[in-house]
Amino acid sequence: MRRHRIVIERRMMMNMNNESPDMQLDDSAKALFEELGGIEARQKYSLDGLAQSLEDEQKRQDKWRLQLIQAAILISTQFMDIRLLKNKDEYSIAFEKLHKTLKQLSAMPDADDKIIIRYRGNPESPSTPEKFDYEILFSHLMVNTAVVPSIIKRTGGKNPQLGDQLLQAFTLFSKWGLNNLYIRLPKGGQADMMQLHICLRLLMQYKRAKSKGVPLVISQGGKKRQIPIVLDETGQPDLNLTLVAGINQLNSTTMDGLVQKVGSWMQKDGGDNGEKALVYTSVFNAMYDIEKISQKLKKPLLEINNIKWLMLLKSDDIITQEKAHVARLALSKSGGSPEKVAEVIKSVYGDDYGKIDSKKLNKRINLSSELLHSIEEEPDNEGIKSEVLENIHRRLDTVEDSFFDNIYVQREDDPEIEDDKNNVILRVHQQLYKMVTFFKGRSATHKKMKSVTANPMSFTDTDFETIATDFNISTEEAIALVDHLKNCFSANGRFRKSAFNAAIDHFICYEKKIFQFLWHHMKDVVLNEDRTAFLNALQTLASRMEQPKKAFKILLEDFTREPSVINFSDNKALMLANLVLHRYDTLADIEMTPDDIILERLQLDHKVAGYASWRIDRDQERFFEKVRTIHNKLNESLERGKTHREQFTSGHMINLERELYIFLSLVEGKTGPCVLRSGVQEYGNPQAEVFALPHSELQMQLLIQNLRVTLHGIGSIGAMEDIGLLEQVKQNEEEFIHLKKSKDHRAQARMITEWANNAIKHIKYRR
Repeated sequence: MRRHRIVIERRMMMNMNNESPDMQLDDSAKALFEELGGIEARQKYSLDGLAQSLEDEQKRQDKWRLQLIQAAILISTQFMDIRLLKNKDEYSIAFEKLHKTLKQLSAMPDADDKIIIRYRGNPESPSTPEKFDYEILFSHLMVNTAVVPSIIKRTGGKNPQLGDQLLQAFTLFSKWGLNNLYIRLPKGGQADMMQLHICLRLLMQYKRAKSKGVPLVISQGGKKRQIPIVLDETGQPDLNLTLVAGINQLNSTTMDGLVQKVGSWMQKDGGDNGEKALVYTSVFNAMYDIEKISQKLKKPLLEINNIKWLMLLKSDDIITQEKAHVARLALSKSGGSPEKVAEVIKSVYGDDYGKIDSKKLNKRINLSSELLHSIEEEPDNEGIKSEVLENIHRRLDTVEDSFFDNIYVQREDDPEIEDDKNNVILRVHQQLYKMVTFFKGRSATHKKMKSVTANPMSFTDTDFETIATDFNISTEEAIALVDHLKNCFSANGRFRKSAFNAAIDHFICYEKKIFQFLWHHMKDVVLNEDRTAFLNALQTLASRMEQPKKAFKILLEDFTREPSVINFSDNKALMLANLVLHRYDTLADIEMTPDDIILERLQLDHKVAGYASWRIDRDQERFFEKVRTIHNKLNESLERGKTHREQFTSGHMINLERELYIFLSLVEGKTGPCVLRSGVQEYGNPQAEVFALPHSELQMQLLIQNLRVTLHGIGSIGAMEDIGLLEQVKQNEEEFIHLKKSKDHRAQARMITEWANNAIKHIKYRR
């Protein structure tokens, strides 16, 4: 009967689309429809509760994203323009707008106390020039020009010019010379308002005053006061120190003495506080960690071009001595260009190497080479040189092999090479030349290693040396490793799991490196009929690793790399990630993650879960897209029996979504509860389309299991406001029972109320 209802509704929609003015149901259909209560009975449900729930959540987040965009536009177009000073009324209106915006942002649930706007230089949108690519970070939110079209669409196209306005703001930041802006949210008191006012007035005047060599002027209490432009420890004008002088009413003599005192402390080579002093990137950052000074000085609500905020990926990251040294060196060698400072820092500490192209890679290699030469001019440079080389190596290790095919380098001391193909040849530092040459060679060797599944190629001594260097093993061990890998495949390219299991004791010696290679390079080249066996073999390998969490980052990054694409390996990636998170003892012996681990949180690795939560929340827009892609493909598989393009079965897709819900139940964060709530709304609604598609009845047991997982998940990490949703699910139990005429199904459906009650109990217990 339920299916008749859906057929009728679809027929009605077809008639409506044909614009028939005399649309009539035939008598039997009309009678049946009236018996079922008419179309209004279904209007209270969404056709896709999951997609709608995620859309609603994104709309709620858009409220804050729009405020962030508003703040960036206001600061760039008004408070970085000295002309605003000439019109008191316009200034007052602009200040009130900005203050109101910042105050509203501070009201966001679990809001951070700071906004960071910083140069990124790797645009996702082709319409954004590299030099104008910035990002705005606030709590778990990230805004750049690439996410604006989605915001415009979700807000009904109310402001189609929003993307252009944000790009204009970023353009003005670039022209002003800004590589990062730190805004500490005012707490709302009169003192904070006055400080914000002073900081903005000084910001507006700074560039002009610096170029003319004149002091800045502010009005306070009806009196005008001159603020000196303060020089930092290297003798360069420093806006942040100037703000310190302005808000603390300090004259140039006092500020000069303070800078000299803190600068001398930073130069200490040892003794009391010597080691501590070396971790600061500037006098400004150091002075607020010296108790005697910080107790007496108010800290500015604004910080401009503080290199610290370019280097830290997370707020709980730390600046080491070596990092601080790199920062000071980048500042001193940048020629006063804030953009170049940011690019040099990104060349060493950027977390986006896996996403950059050959052109961008060329530029970063060149900047790194220049930095290494600057380091060699420094006394006792071995520590900082190692810091830079190790970080560059770690990041080049994540670059896609094919990009190295378009990188051409030579030693600076060698005669210049003439290239007849017009390739750009970089003359680079000798150690960087060795590094890039190695990765180019590794790319070629990887191609040979992948070929063992089809047409095995002969390996040269150079290939074995490359593998030995990559895995940090001897050449003899490299030869043995290749032999073991070859033995895992038959002459006709079939995967031999028994040979793989026999080689695990050998593979496990190389931990992360072998897993990284097998996951990135082998999982997609094995024959289709062997994919499951190969992924299960990787599961066995992961279970034997001493530190399986080393594989976790690889799995998470691979899963989120292409949010609009579903890969066969996504299912196994999530399952392995779940088991690494929960340190499950029988990692190698199961085909799916038991959902009871959601509530058994004693074995949870909180450090790994925290990392996952941070990565997902920061990139929530893309992650939501991945969730929608999975659910859309699941519905497609229930409609057709298999997904159209990938040919994944409905059982495979249902299990993939199940693993996703378990994963998010373990990592929590901001994103997890949103997705789980959307899952409860979809699976907790017996009239949802997921239960009414042609192949749904065949998969009903698995679909109800997904409902159980979402209920466990929301019970584990949900909030009191979720209880109403859970009560609604309980009311639907009888309707769930009638979805399929089967004794087993009825028994399963009669557990729904108990699952929902347990979820409610867990939520109330945590509160």
